Parts: sequence; C-alpha cells; structure tokens
Amino acid sequence: TQAMTAFRAVHPKAHLGKYTGKAKDADARILFASVQTLAGESHLSRFTPDDFDYIVVDEFHHAAAATYRKIIDYFSPAFLLGLTATPDRTDGCNLLGLCEENLVYRCDLWDGINQELLSPFRYFGIPDLVEYAQIPWRSGRFDENALTNAVATQARAENALEQLAKRGGKKTIGFCVSQKHADFMANYARERGLRAVAVHSGKSSDPRATALKDLEQSQLDVVFAIDMFNEGIDVPSIDTVLMLRPTESLVIWLQQLGRGLRRADGKSHLKVIDYIGNHRIFLTKARALLRAGVGERDLHMALNAFSAGDIRLPKGCEVIYDLEALDVLKSLIRLPGNSKELDAFYRDFRERNGQRPTAAEIQRAGFNPSLPGTGDWFGYVADMGDLNDDQHRVCMQHQALLKEIAITHMTRSYKMLVLRAMIETKQFPGLISVNDLAERVAHYADCNPDLRADMSVDANDLHQMRRLLNTQPLPAWNKTAWFESGSGEFRTTFDTDDNESGVLAALASELVEWRITRYLQLKKRKRSVDA
Repeated sequence: TQAMTAFRAVHPKAHLGKYTGKAKDADARILFASVQTLAGESHLSRFTPDDFDYIVVDEFHHAAAATYRKIIDYFSPAFLLGLTATPDRTDGCNLLGLCEENLVYRCDLWDGINQELLSPFRYFGIPDLVEYAQIPWRSGRFDENALTNAVATQARAENALEQLAKRGGKKTIGFCVSQKHADFMANYARERGLRAVAVHSGKSSDPRATALKDLEQSQLDVVFAIDMFNEGIDVPSIDTVLMLRPTESLVIWLQQLGRGLRRADGKSHLKVIDYIGNHRIFLTKARALLRAGVGERDLHMALNAFSAGDIRLPKGCEVIYDLEALDVLKSLIRLPGNSKELDAFYRDFRERNGQRPTAAEIQRAGFNPSLPGTGDWFGYVADMGDLNDDQHRVCMQHQALLKEIAITHMTRSYKMLVLRAMIETKQFPGLISVNDLAERVAHYADCNPDLRADMSVDANDLHQMRRLLNTQPLPAWNKTAWFESGSGEFRTTFDTDDNESGVLAALASELVEWRITRYLQLKKRKRSVDA
C-alpha cells in the first residue's frame, strides 16, 4: 500500500489495480504485492516468468525463506534488485551467495551515522544475572519457556529499571523474550510508577498503534515488546532501547537497535542498554559493535583494543562496557591454535545457526575449504559429524568426481558456470543442449558485472557464446572421465538412481558455488592490488 501511494504521487495518471496495473503515461507493467500474497499459486500463475523487466525485493535478508525463493526462482527479470537494512540472513548465511557476490551499493550503520543519516548512540553493556548455561539450547536458540522463566524475575526486572533510571531517556522500547515476559515487565514497571504497556500478538496485548502514538506524544514511558517491532515501526523520537533478551541473530539485534536510530528534533543520541550473559551468542553483538572479523583472534584483538581505548567508533558514538560484562565477553572467546581455528569457527557457526556452514560460507569467513586437514571438504564435514548416511554413501561412490570439481584448474569461471547450468536444469547427471547451455551461461554473466567481464566474448551474442563453450570449458571437461560433448549436446558419462541424483547434485552444487565465490574473491583482490 505504501509503495502504491508513493508511485501515484510520482505518476498521478497511473491506474493501478490491487495487484498489478499499467501506467497510462508509461509503457510499463507495474506490480505491487506482498511476498506472501504473490507466492500463492493462484497469484503467481497469473504471470509468466518474463512478465517484468525489473523486480525490486524489499527486506531482502529474508530472501532465503521459501516464500521469497519461490518468487525469485520463478521470475526471470532483466534486473533483480534486493534491498535490505540488515544484510545478513537470519540463518547465518551470506546473502551475497544469492546475488552472485554482486553488491551494488552499501551504506552500513557506521556510514549512516557518519553521514548524519542516523542518530549516534551511547551503548551500555551490563552484566546479566541469568545463568544461561542452565537453559536448554535447541536448533540454534534457547528454549523459550525455560528462557522466560529465567528472565522474568523480580531481581532482573528491578535491575533493568535501575539501569533505565540511571542511563535511559524518556521514550523507551524494551525488547523481551516472550509475551509472558513482556506482560511481566509492563506490570512490574507500572507497579514502580512508570507508564508502561506490553505490545505483542497475544490477547493480553495493548493496542499497537495506540501504544506507539502515546509513546511518541510522551504519554508513555516505555513499551515492552517482542519481535513484532523489529521491522516497520516509525517513531523517530525513541531515545532508549532496552535489550532484555539474548539475541541469537545479528539481524534481529541490528533491527532492534535500528528502532531507535532515526533522527529527531531534540534527540542528541540513542541510549542502548544491553545485557551481556555467559553464553557465546553474546559475542555476536560485540563483533558488530567493534567491527571485529569472524575469527576468535579478531574479536580477542578488538576487545583488547577497546580496553586500551584504541577503537574508532562512528562520529558521536560511545561504547561503555561494565568491567564485569567485558570480562564475561573475554572469557567466552576460545583462542585455538592455527590448525584449530577453522574447527572453532565451524562449531561456533553450527551452534549459533543450527546448521553447518557451507564451503562458500567458510570461504567468505576467510578460510580455505580445500585445506581443512583431511584433504577434501566433505571428508572434513564427515569428520565433524555432519554428513547423513545418504550423503556419506554418495561421497564415497563419487569421491573422484567431487574432488575433480573441487581442485580442477580455473583460469576463467566457465567450467563452474557450465556445471551450475546442468545442476540448475536438473541434468546432473543428464544432458543439456549447447544452445541452452549458452543461454544459461549468458544469463549468469548478465547477473554479475565481474562474470560479464570474465567473458572473452559478448555474452549477449549466443553464437559467440556457443563457440566459446565449444572451444574452452567443454573440451576441458571432456578430458575427464565424467563428461562428453557432441551433436550439439553436453552430457555426463555416469548415472545414478533417482535417490542418489538429488544428493549428488546438492553436494556438487555446494562445491561449484564455493569455487565461483573463491574465483570472484581472488579476481577482486587482484584488481585492488593492481590498482
């Protein structure tokens, strides 16, 4: 609705239907729809894959979700643009993997504050009273009931209100663990004389719109909420964010922080009161605040630099850790030897996200999946206990093929793009015409300027693209035992049963995406050195 209103303001002559319309003053078909609405079969089937030349997806950090992927995979626009204020997927994976490593523009939190687009902040990290080691951890998060019982206590609530009185402002949002926790905090705050409400999706919630309006107009002191306020609220005058919950996801934590970063008249900075507990998920916040790398050593060095007063923060910002909270963070860091640093990152990723990292994610974190100690990536994954029986069997049966994909020499991206085309058309194993192959590779090149520049021919000239494939990557693959080409086709020389083919394709796809990621990283690094 907001997008349609904005469009009409610029194109007053345009006539737009509920889901789609054609502007009278432009030869364009315009679609405005929520992802959930469009993903429904009855709506998606109204369009052909090439109906739209340009698609913009907001809140792109959700792009890995099934509803988003259904739309992204269905349409074939000339240009797809993803927009997000929190460019990290909630499952820990990197969004660039969905975008061919193609980052068009970035303006992060630090840039926004330095450019005076966002409010500066004053962050207070205080020690938590909760013993998190005693709370069950399942599928990458704390058990909600056990966590609620641990945080919804009089002692912790009293401490929170003391911190708020000492360090907070006049308009506060407090982020809670659950509906029960939000209700508990609101009741406790009212008993202590604060004007407080709880807002959530339950029956005991106060009206959301009324609560935000009252907070904006200084008729409330604090609104206690859960995740429903992570996105989409606009109360610029909020001057305090009270973090009463451990946050497993960096995305969620940044979204909650961002609720108070809007600039407003009379607001000099945002106050952030954040609890630091004895669990490794609290290191995520420190990494973000101190701009530390992903490794344990990186964070250890950043915390030491902070202690020495040698951390550069955005203009007007301040980070203050209670000494006890700082000691807690330092105690959580595991400093492995060099040979064990990958193990530490791998286990930490799995613990935080409830799934293992892919080879491409390992590459983006600064490690090399081709050197994990055992000599091959999936052998390493097996040693870490993360291959199921089917995956282990397929790895053993096709070990030589997977190793070839992992180590084959690459002077250009062509060989991996050919395999990607086969996998995405479900022809691995199988066959694909060279014509279809040329169109697929041209499409990949069109999605990424680095891949486009990697082509020695015009990617839009399919005749040249076919000739390129027939003279370079296909003959190179033909020299192996697993592929051959002829009669205008490229095919595998091996076969699998239906149960195995999907597993093999997924394993091969992981290696292909890693090789492409690594190749593009090395190209960018070489370009920066040459410059």
